[in-house]
Amino acid sequence: MTAARVPVGPVPVRGRLLGQHATLTEREREVAGLVAHGLTNVEIAAALFISATTAKFHVGRIARKLGAVNRVEVVAWAWQSGLAQDAAGRVPAAR
Repeated sequence: MTAARVPVGPVPVRGRLLGQHATLTEREREVAGLVAHGLTNVEIAAALFISATTAKFHVGRIARKLGAVNRVEVVAWAWQSGLAQDAAGRVPAAR
C-alpha cells in the first residue's frame, strides 16, 4: 500500500489548517470519501469489505493526520479536497 499526497492545499477550519502536511494511504482516501457521504463505520465496512473496527481505526487515523477535531471536519476536508466526489461510486445504493 502506498501513501499518496492529497493534491489539494490545506483547508481552513476555525483558524486551523486541516491537511496541511497530510499524507493519506489509498485506503484512507477511500474511507474519507465515504465519511463525507455520511456513512457510518458499519456502512463503510460493508462497502469496503472490512470490519467495522478497521473502519473506525481508519477514520481515527485520518482525523489525526488531518489535525481534525471530529468527524465533521473530516467531512468538510474531504468535500473540499475532492475525495467525496471520487467516492460517489462506492456509496451503497440503499442510502
